[in-house]
Amino acid sequence: MLLHRTCVASFAGLLLVLVGCASPRTGDTDPRPAAPSRRPNIVLLYADDAGYGDFGFQPRAVAKMRRLTPHIDAIAAAGVRCAAAYMSGPVCSPSRAGMLTGRYQSRFGH
Repeated sequence: MLLHRTCVASFAGLLLVLVGCASPRTGDTDPRPAAPSRRPNIVLLYADDAGYGDFGFQPRAVAKMRRLTPHIDAIAAAGVRCAAAYMSGPVCSPSRAGMLTGRYQSRFGH
């Protein structure tokens, strides 16, 4: 008889634990859906044969012969400009190929 009571008590305890784990928690749920994560929009402008002072958004001390680039100026004013950039090659063709492939010039034969 004692064994029967122990089995019934163990079964009741296990059933109580399973029901407690399976029931939804009401205090932790939020009825609002989670806001989607906003990923940044990244636009990389890669110009061939363009110098540092060839765009209108550069400071006047640098750009003595300013070009009229209103659309690029608007993009630069609304976004983040990286003023210190370094290329991995001395001429434009290997630098462009390295930028597009993500590899150093020695890896693709230049």
